[in-house]
Amino acid sequence: MNDELDERRTNNNTRTFVWNLTNLEAPEFLGFYEHSTTSIDHNLYIKNNLIYQANYTAGLRILDVSNPSPGSINEVGYFNTTPMNNEPVFAGLWSVYPWLSGNKIIVSDINNGLFILRYNP
Repeated sequence: MNDELDERRTNNNTRTFVWNLTNLEAPEFLGFYEHSTTSIDHNLYIKNNLIYQANYTAGLRILDVSNPSPGSINEVGYFNTTPMNNEPVFAGLWSVYPWLSGNKIIVSDINNGLFILRYNP
């Protein structure tokens, strides 16, 4: 999960929080994956073992979560729709739609419109 405001409140890099929800009555916080960017994280979607995450000014970030412990998560792809800006502001990539066939991904950018991408692992 993401906290959309933690980057602005605490001046840390982008963080994706990891939970064990095996027992829904006792969720367990496992820690977080810290990105190399400072942008605000937004919408994320999990498809198979990949997280497709919109990180506003850092763009689309694709994370391998085949081993979902925070120390084992790896970034395996990205596409930045605002490469000149990595500030923790509400601009840039808003959402990700990874549900198309053929590894196609649609991303929507607040300022720059719609992009159709293909992830090639």
